[in-house]
Amino acid sequence: MFLLCAPAWGHCGTGWRLRRLFLVLAALMALGHGLFGLALTLDALPAAACFAFLVLSRIAYGAGAAGVMPHAQAALVRETPEAARPAVLGQLSAGLSTGRILGSLVMAVGILGLAAPLVVLAASPLLLLAAPDLARAHRPAPARDGRNRGWTRAGAPLLGIGFALTFGLGQIQIVFGLFLQQRFGLGAPAAAGLGGAIFALVAVTMILTQLLLVPRLGRDLGRNLRLGLAGFAGGPP
Repeated sequence: MFLLCAPAWGHCGTGWRLRRLFLVLAALMALGHGLFGLALTLDALPAAACFAFLVLSRIAYGAGAAGVMPHAQAALVRETPEAARPAVLGQLSAGLSTGRILGSLVMAVGILGLAAPLVVLAASPLLLLAAPDLARAHRPAPARDGRNRGWTRAGAPLLGIGFALTFGLGQIQIVFGLFLQQRFGLGAPAAAGLGGAIFALVAVTMILTQLLLVPRLGRDLGRNLRLGLAGFAGGPP
């Protein structure tokens, strides 16, 4: 859903005021969390129906969440002077990482019962309504076909980098718990707990990098990109 909806929102959502757009996205995300809650709390639900609720919850949530970051980034770029954009975008990414940590902490209280984390999950998308009600973006004149092809060729390496990073992170997240079980002889609960603690540490490191390091790297974006890729490449081995 992210793969399909992120480009779609990027093209179709630019004509809306930001708060109205975020209201639609928040409604989709809240719907996804609501279906997830029903799958967990309806004891009489058949297994097939429960699985269908889980699938629909991920589809609804993914469709909404895919549009948040592109339009948040676009709004910041429009409203921020060019020299300040790297720092502001770093702060936005730090907020995303903070949300991941807080979300993990909220779910940890699930040991006391399902109600509290489910309520927080359902209400969390409403935070999008606190966004400023910025006017619609200016729509530039459609580019000629030749220019579009030129942009596609120039942007292809960046799309490849984004794919490789996401592919690598996804592989690490999927196999990390199994690796901890095999490497240290842990049971599933212990491996899940250790993995969660390590990913929380990763998120904290990301926040510190985005808040403290990125604003000080200067405006040589190519150099900054190469440094980030070198750091990522050095981690997995």
